[in-house]
Amino acid sequence: MSPYTRDVVDAALADYDYGAGKTRAQQSLDLAGGGAWGGSGAALTRSMTEGELLRGRASTSANLRDQAWNRGTALASDDAMRRQQASQSNAQFLAEKQRLNLDAARQLADLDNMRWTNARNDVSALSGIGDTVRSIETAQRQAPIDVIGQLTKAYSGLPLELFAGKTETGASRSTTVGVEAGFNQKG
Repeated sequence: MSPYTRDVVDAALADYDYGAGKTRAQQSLDLAGGGAWGGSGAALTRSMTEGELLRGRASTSANLRDQAWNRGTALASDDAMRRQQASQSNAQFLAEKQRLNLDAARQLADLDNMRWTNARNDVSALSGIGDTVRSIETAQRQAPIDVIGQLTKAYSGLPLELFAGKTETGASRSTTVGVEAGFNQKG
């Protein structure tokens, strides 16, 4: 309710009372001019006028207070509706903010999981590379031994005469036979 309601009603009633005073004065003038100043007809006329003036005053006061009340309740209702709409909007914004924060947290968790998965994959790849490098180094260290073993296998089925020199008698000729592997012997 407006704090000025009483002032507005009082001002309107003062204006009404001014008009009522003019009506009373005009009525008194009319009664005096008609010669009915002191009779029972004048008393009845004045009584009826006063009753109508009082009802009019009360009706004006009630209508003004009713309008003030209706206007005040309408404004309060509008204000309550705006507060409710603001609360709903704030709740929706908060829910959206929480949803976005949750999505961001999920994305960060996914990125962190991918980072750790990549790190594990990197370790696994490096381990595989290390195994391959060790296999290569082992193969390189074993290569001379393997070559000797293969040569040994290759030469083991050959006759010994190929590796040793021989002397022929008869036509005084001597031959030397040897192998490139460093087994040169004269026969």
